Amino acid sequence: MWRNKPFFRLWLSYTVASIAAAALPTLMTLVILDLYEALNVLGVALAARTFGFIVGAVTSGFVSDRFVHKKVLLGSTLIRLLATAILTFCIYQQLFLVLYLTILVLGIGEGIFRVAYQAMMVDMVSEDDRLAANAVNTLSMRVSLTVAPLIVTVSFLHLGGLNTLLIIVFLWVLSVLSILFVETLDTKEIKPISKLSVFQHYKEGFDEALRHRWLMAGLGALAIWLSLGFAVQQILLPVISKEELADERIIGWALGAYSFGALLGSLLLSKYNPKAYGATAFIALGIYGFVPLALITGNEWIIYMAYFAGGVGIEIFNIPWFTAMQREIPKDKMGRVSSLDFLVSYGISPLSLAVLPYFIAQFGQDVILIFCGVMTLISALAVLLVPGAWHMKEPKLSQAYSKKTH
Repeated sequence: MWRNKPFFRLWLSYTVASIAAAALPTLMTLVILDLYEALNVLGVALAARTFGFIVGAVTSGFVSDRFVHKKVLLGSTLIRLLATAILTFCIYQQLFLVLYLTILVLGIGEGIFRVAYQAMMVDMVSEDDRLAANAVNTLSMRVSLTVAPLIVTVSFLHLGGLNTLLIIVFLWVLSVLSILFVETLDTKEIKPISKLSVFQHYKEGFDEALRHRWLMAGLGALAIWLSLGFAVQQILLPVISKEELADERIIGWALGAYSFGALLGSLLLSKYNPKAYGATAFIALGIYGFVPLALITGNEWIIYMAYFAGGVGIEIFNIPWFTAMQREIPKDKMGRVSSLDFLVSYGISPLSLAVLPYFIAQFGQDVILIFCGVMTLISALAVLLVPGAWHMKEPKLSQAYSKKTH
């Protein structure tokens, strides 16, 4: 895989971009609170970035399948480079509207980049190497999410916010240069689908997703994981750590155990190729159900072990999931199906975060934790009952039967 120089340059751009993208939220938090001491400004800024990512991921479904992937990656990275440069100016000038719009653009650029990158993997990596390549990508992302906030904090304390922002600008420049040297066989600037309207374009991608029953069932399980299993621990881990265990450090240790488990899961799949993609992936996703259940116990070591197992599980799910999509989805529809995946992944979480506190107040946190944990576990395992889910591959006989009955 590493002998594939175009992939190495593509991965290098992805890794540098991941570090820059992971560094920005922490830096924004430090700078905004240091300058304005206003949580409302920080809240709007972070919400703008999340909303921008959703818009970018959806938009990329059209852009990635219509334009050459390399050009899409280059454009989205240049957008983030320019936005970060503007951010270095406006964040110190109290130009709040410009600040929010710039952060929104940063989120849009990230959403476009992530979807286009997944689509371009099909161009650059052979099917036999995609599992290992996706594992390496995930490893880069996890290392970035773990290390970048620490580096930014140290840089902010010693060099200041402005110099740290300039360092991030430099990272975007490196990412752009890496993309420029990626060789691609696709030289067409616009792909031949212009006769389709935007609505028809997305409908075609959605219809493609519907053809793969394991994919739609997996998206359902992923939605439950995000809206229940993942969201409830975001709300209640700080509460339990502070009020019941009287030690806020437990938050950091638990999330650290999760990150370490995710890194281990990535390393395992960079060396091990499971025969039953789906069985491995969905059982691993279900493991995360033990995280909410562990929070009920009030035992910090059980909580750490559950978060560690959840981290291992989520990456053992993610890597086969992306690899199977790259294998099963036609190349010209990969961008639109990936955008649907990211829309489910990031679009449902804010809604559940807003609703769950109401149910916790009505029924009590233990009842909600049990419900969320059990639903996360059951929904992931239930996917294995869907035809094709064990190997994340639609059975040919079922496809033929479906065509006859329709």
